[in-house]
Amino acid sequence: MGTLPYNHSIATGEAWSWVGRYGTGEEQWKFEAMMIGVYFVLGAFLLRAVRDGISNSKSLISFTTWSHLVHALIMAILSVIDIEYEWRHLVPPGDVPALLLLFAGNAFLYHKTYDNLGLCIKSPSNLQPSFWERIFGYWIGLNGVACICVGILLWVLRWGWTWRAGQNDMTEIDGQWVYTGTKWSWNDWYGSGEEQWKFEVMIVGFYLVLGYFLLKAFREGIRSHKSLILFATWSHFVHAMIMLVEAIVDIKYEWQHLIPPSDIPALLLLFSGNAFLYYKAAPRVWMPSTESDPKLDAPNV
Repeated sequence: MGTLPYNHSIATGEAWSWVGRYGTGEEQWKFEAMMIGVYFVLGAFLLRAVRDGISNSKSLISFTTWSHLVHALIMAILSVIDIEYEWRHLVPPGDVPALLLLFAGNAFLYHKTYDNLGLCIKSPSNLQPSFWERIFGYWIGLNGVACICVGILLWVLRWGWTWRAGQNDMTEIDGQWVYTGTKWSWNDWYGSGEEQWKFEVMIVGFYLVLGYFLLKAFREGIRSHKSLILFATWSHFVHAMIMLVEAIVDIKYEWQHLIPPSDIPALLLLFSGNAFLYYKAAPRVWMPSTESDPKLDAPNV
């Protein structure tokens, strides 16, 4: 939850944000806002895990652990590519050492607590899944596929999920500059936003890990993955709201984000589906049963 002050403090600013050879990377602030929003939600759910007990949040903790590692490795590679300008990321108090420290601490303590880093989570099999639970499971699988496909939507499809700022998306036709870029790209007046591609890579890495764990929840059954599913649900919503504000701020240039098949409607669709199916499935899946069951009553040693 401290990502915002880390990114913009005097002590760690250049070690927690991309400066690059071009100076400021003007449009990267929009990516920063999205990353900060997602990490703020993650921080809130990790604090919730502390309150509720970590035994009920194993999948969320596993996702957090591996996302720290992937995030750190991506930033390390990007820093090495632009080592002359981004070397501060590689030394304390930069973000790469900080994330590696979090990963190492999570991995060691998870191993000591659960014996296997995130690979021992199984849903209880004593209850048959209800209709809504099965539907919810398939929907979570769809969430996972969507998260894993973020990279494809960013860089392959013409109307993809990238926010490409600048003249690369503007074409001169009959003496006038006409927008010919993607619906999911930043295109306002600053020009190129050169360093924002680094945020694209980090977002892709983050969603790849989230997609993997959501598919894992679909495969194993959603009952042991409540905290992860709730995090994914609310991160979709917060991500969409941040982009909605950013699109409205630059409505002249960014209105494409507001209409299908762009990113804001897609994220709101995922959030709405998750929220509706959680409401329908939660009473049976996660509420305490009134019937005594030896498997459920056994103490969690």
